[in-house]
Amino acid sequence: MKRFGIAVAVIVFAPALALAHGGGLDKYGCHHDKKAGDYHCHKGEHKDQSFKSQEEMLASAKKGGKAAKTEKAEKTEKAEKADMDKKAAATKK
Repeated sequence: MKRFGIAVAVIVFAPALALAHGGGLDKYGCHHDKKAGDYHCHKGEHKDQSFKSQEEMLASAKKGGKAAKTEKAEKTEKAEKADMDKKAAATKK
């Protein structure tokens, strides 16, 4: 019975691992996303950042500046700031 449980777990979870990411990553931990039309990173110094091209990412790295954040990261940051502002306003009352 224990083997059956393990077999079921493998069958259920293995496809999720296989479909987690469709493209290979380059030496920077990034890849071109044909659907989104951008170049974004999953690992390394530029993790969770998107660029128009690999060249833009490399130029950003040379300048030492942070690259443009993804829209999702920007939205999360704005939502967190709004929550903090609401809490601050509530404590003043």
